[in-house]
Amino acid sequence: MSLDEKKLKALQADADSWLDATFGSLDMSAYPDFKKPQKEESFIDERFGQRLDTTTSDQAAALKRFVNNPDDETVRRVISETGDADLQQRLTDDREASEAVAFTSSTPEYFPSDRNYRALRRYLDRHGLDFTAANLSLAYGQLTREGRLELRPGTPRPLSEHDRREIAIHAATDALGAMQTFLQRSLPQDVVDQISNADTFDDAMRILADPIFAPIVAEAVWFAFEASRTDFSSTPARKKFMTEYCGNRPLTLELLSAAWKSCQEHERSASRSSLFDSMKEPQSDTSEAAADFDGLNDEAVADLTRRTLAEARRKLGPRTGIIQ
Repeated sequence: MSLDEKKLKALQADADSWLDATFGSLDMSAYPDFKKPQKEESFIDERFGQRLDTTTSDQAAALKRFVNNPDDETVRRVISETGDADLQQRLTDDREASEAVAFTSSTPEYFPSDRNYRALRRYLDRHGLDFTAANLSLAYGQLTREGRLELRPGTPRPLSEHDRREIAIHAATDALGAMQTFLQRSLPQDVVDQISNADTFDDAMRILADPIFAPIVAEAVWFAFEASRTDFSSTPARKKFMTEYCGNRPLTLELLSAAWKSCQEHERSASRSSLFDSMKEPQSDTSEAAADFDGLNDEAVADLTRRTLAEARRKLGPRTGIIQ
């Protein structure tokens, strides 16, 4: 137990008060010297090893990396010493499970299924890529663009630019067939299979009528309609008018055609009203003119009278009859 400086000075003063230097010096070797505090001894005996360095963060990080991803040579040595032949596979499974969790956490739109797992694994093997979260994201992006992954129910498959151009060309001669092609390529594959395997047309329509597919069906109808009509050019105002016209009714090509006809009539009516309003002459402010008239002199009043009569004759046209 160590003494602080204040206590040491107090003890030294107390000792000096009863010592008399004239009687000779006393042997105080057996007593502690309060003027020179003794250095506290460490409980660590350095003869048996070096002091531990608590700042070796690099060594700790290296150890963590080794535990998470041990090198092959070390794994082979451990397998040889322990006789555990399944150790390598367990380590690989644990590492891949950790990478898979990191990938799914950063890609919530990914739909986990056996089919998607096999597709991702084949992509990595074909391109010689390790099973890591970064490589899984790369494979997911490419396979999604190619339309080769199974999506969550109700999620439309993205159509490529080539698909859209092909369907638009088809719509020029067959709008209904183009709409069906759009649905076949954009609906989830399992739904397409159910519709194709339906026993009757009514059974297929019941599957397609599921509200979860309504946004996909609406997109297909709009696409086929716009691509098939040479007299329609889409604008936000027109789409808003036609959407309000259709209301909550199931969207069909016939309904959109009727909505477009009503929109055209509305635009013609609005155009006529605008033209009629532009032909109206602005009314003069008589109160202001009257106020100015009071301040005119005789010559100005005569000039204003002549110009007013001239304007009246111009509006009445050529003079006819007995009044000249």
